[in-house]
Amino acid sequence: MSLRENSSSSMRLAVARWLYASRDNRPAAKFDDLYGEPAWDILLDLYIAEYSGKRTAVSSACLAARVPSTTALRYIKSLCTKGLTERLPDERDRRRLWLHLSPRALHEMDLYIDRSIDELRAIFKSSQHDASAQPFWDLRGSGKRAASNAA
Repeated sequence: MSLRENSSSSMRLAVARWLYASRDNRPAAKFDDLYGEPAWDILLDLYIAEYSGKRTAVSSACLAARVPSTTALRYIKSLCTKGLTERLPDERDRRRLWLHLSPRALHEMDLYIDRSIDELRAIFKSSQHDASAQPFWDLRGSGKRAASNAA
């Protein structure tokens, strides 16, 4: 796909890069077994590649998954089966396959990143006025904002 150039796309790319890189900020040495998200890492890596105007080889997607290659390949197969990614043969090197997000997955990732951007803007905007009014996500799993004075 083509390089996407506008402020919305630039913001999406910045947030996607931050989401992917932020995993390195986690206390992995103490909690490695809690961070098994190879499919999500692959999706984010492919999303970043899309907005950077780059193609991703299957072997590179395996590295992005941060798991052994055989495990990553199982995740890639599952993502392809679910219609979230597509494999394309390399025109010049028949040994290589390119991997990219399907149009449906790209659309869903755009929606997710846009919601994240809106939430971050709301957090930063409210924190400029009153830190106690800062919105936050209910971490009990409802996905809805909880009242800031909830116990």
